[in-house]
Amino acid sequence: MTTRPIVHLPVASPLIRAEVRRRHPGARLEPYDGSPFDVRRRRGDVLVIPCSDTPPGAPRDGVAVGTCDRASRTVLVLTTNLAGFLCLRPGDARLDVAIGRTVAHEMEHLRRGTRGHDRRGWFSRCVDLDDLRRRCPACRFPLELGPFCPGCGRRS
Repeated sequence: MTTRPIVHLPVASPLIRAEVRRRHPGARLEPYDGSPFDVRRRRGDVLVIPCSDTPPGAPRDGVAVGTCDRASRTVLVLTTNLAGFLCLRPGDARLDVAIGRTVAHEMEHLRRGTRGHDRRGWFSRCVDLDDLRRRCPACRFPLELGPFCPGCGRRS
């Protein structure tokens, strides 16, 4: 019997966790408090670390908002780059949604075992502001944080 890997997230808002679960519904999310280096994990677990500086070796073409290392199964979310790219301040709920989407995107790299991307959609190489800010696919109305589109009523 195979157990599903655990995704260790820093104590995070429910919005971050919800976005990760939306893209990876089978993920078992475990919060940690304190240093990520104190997290006890098994082989195959994923460790998510928020990062305010761009680490060495991160992609330099465009704005990197996340990166992952397949060998250590570590996901770095470059929160300063992401907030600047979206023109959002820390504490804005939309930034939490974008952080969750970035974590999910990097987890997909780990799941697929590749650096490649899809041509379009949430797993494309250059995710646009609409995907990070999220718009209704039916009517393109900006979705804030609720489960239904206020423009057309579709479940998001």
